[in-house]
Amino acid sequence: MLALFFSISFAFLCTIALATSAIAATSASQKFRLAVPSSSMVTPPSSDPVISVAEVNGDQVFAPQTWIVQGNATSGIVVDFWVEYAFRHVNDATMKNDASLQVAIASTTGPGVWTVNKASDQTNVNLNDEEASVQIGSDGVGVANVELNVAFKYDAQHVLAAGPYELILISTISSP
Repeated sequence: MLALFFSISFAFLCTIALATSAIAATSASQKFRLAVPSSSMVTPPSSDPVISVAEVNGDQVFAPQTWIVQGNATSGIVVDFWVEYAFRHVNDATMKNDASLQVAIASTTGPGVWTVNKASDQTNVNLNDEEASVQIGSDGVGVANVELNVAFKYDAQHVLAAGPYELILISTISSP
């Protein structure tokens, strides 16, 4: 009796399996999707450059500084490097001296094309223009090594107070 039950059950299961395979699809698909968030960043060099001189008798050009810029927006990014004031004496902010900025793209990776939008600028303390900016941009995803050159401008007609002067370079990223 048990053998008859198993035989009938087996026959029933085979019938269901054949009927199911006759109506089952011969292909199927499944979509996997991941949303990558938009990100961009700029990384300055790890140390602040310093120039020590016995006498200022010409422009004092700092060693080129390499900043790393990256963005993953498919429309690209715009990167501004700027100073909001000229070189200032550390102990007396009324003592100022002009600065110049230059930017170049040293190398890139990724499909985005990087361009220099504004290559150079400088402050003009005599005209109360203490701002200077340079700008680069990309048209897509990528990374750029950006070379920034900063100079302490020499003016033989301008007497400099003794002591340290400093300048703060700022970078901001925006959408094109």
